[in-house]
Amino acid sequence: MPEQTALTVAALPSLYEVEESLAFLLDTAEQITPEQEQEFRRDLAQGLTAAVAKRDRFAAFIKMAEYAAQIRRAEAARHAAEARVLENAAERARAYGVHVIEGLGRDAKGKYRKLEGSKFTLAVRAVAASLELTDRDAVPLDYKSFGLTIQASAWPMILERIKDLLPAGLDVTPAYRIDEAAVKKALLEGLEVPGADLITGKNTLVVK
Repeated sequence: MPEQTALTVAALPSLYEVEESLAFLLDTAEQITPEQEQEFRRDLAQGLTAAVAKRDRFAAFIKMAEYAAQIRRAEAARHAAEARVLENAAERARAYGVHVIEGLGRDAKGKYRKLEGSKFTLAVRAVAASLELTDRDAVPLDYKSFGLTIQASAWPMILERIKDLLPAGLDVTPAYRIDEAAVKKALLEGLEVPGADLITGKNTLVVK
């Protein structure tokens, strides 16, 4: 057992050397010259073909890098989840604050009251009208644009027959995109747009 421990410790500097050289190559990939990269590739090829230990260290670096990347992706996902929880908590708190201030009613000037603290002031502000698409299919075509999803291998044939009907049996799927800005503009101008509504009369909490 002591011999195995000593062997493992003795191998660490070489592992670090491989890690550092490979990491340097990866970090400076956009900065090194083609000649420098070719030299690295030659040295690496010589080492991997000549020594079993170098193959193991090279493989260890790959596994270590992949594992480290996996850990960081997991951490990023965890941080993103925590951020969503915090954002939701802040949003709920703002909604509670709006409810409290709206419950106090308006002052003589018709404005909602402010709640002043020693460091912050809470107030409500009207939210700009927002668009709600209640039925995307019901929105008229005048407010839509669309693209076609076509099998790539069929495209040359379509180019040759662009003025003719599409080939029989060709799967062409229209993907509609709603111009939400145009829909909102129409609704604000008093026009009726099926499948769409304006959300108005909402307040948000302002923290100053």
